Amino acid sequence: MGLRARDPRSAKVLVTVVTGRHYQDLHEITNPWFDRFADRHGYERLIIDQDCGEQVAADNWLKVRGLLDALDTGADYALVTDVDMILTDACPDPATLLEQAGAWQALAYEAAQHGFTTSLWAVASTSRTRQFLEMLWCDRGTRYGQCGYEGAAARRLLNDPPGYLDVHPAEWWHGTMVLPGRWCHRVPDPAGVPSDAYALHVPYPRGVNDGDAQRLADLRHACDLASWARRQ
Repeated sequence: MGLRARDPRSAKVLVTVVTGRHYQDLHEITNPWFDRFADRHGYERLIIDQDCGEQVAADNWLKVRGLLDALDTGADYALVTDVDMILTDACPDPATLLEQAGAWQALAYEAAQHGFTTSLWAVASTSRTRQFLEMLWCDRGTRYGQCGYEGAAARRLLNDPPGYLDVHPAEWWHGTMVLPGRWCHRVPDPAGVPSDAYALHVPYPRGVNDGDAQRLADLRHACDLASWARRQ
């Protein structure tokens, strides 16, 4: 699989996909924030940093594989975020929210997408979780999976009309939490960053000549904003 972890038997695991040069460059910027979050809330790191030989349309599909692998090692909770995300020092532990609510998964709401996103995604170890993740992972090789990211496939499982899938979407929604927008605030934002933001997300910019360089610059700026918030 090309997995690297401190101790995969931890009760809580933070998964990060760091495949390819651009993801590695992003991770150099965000990794200190991931490490601080993990130390603060008692997570071990599971980093997918090599090609695992799986046929996937996009490396983000490996987030699903990482969650399954974390649960397979005996973790009670697993959290995966995009590598272009900063978990601020104000960010609570989503595992605590899952436990308190008796929920099996939590997905962040991203206002720019007008719906939930898998950019920040926490799960508890339950049979329902495994069934959902395994169905999602099976989608990677379908025509639908080849045309989209894992987030689109997750939305399909949760939103498609009854009768299309083996499980009615309402069954998946029972025990699913959607975390408010502060858990995935997209930057740069002309309106500024709210002081209560838990996570800052810097997606790939569209319509620019050098998207990789612009994204790195945006991510460094987001780090500056998060660092400023730490000092207040």
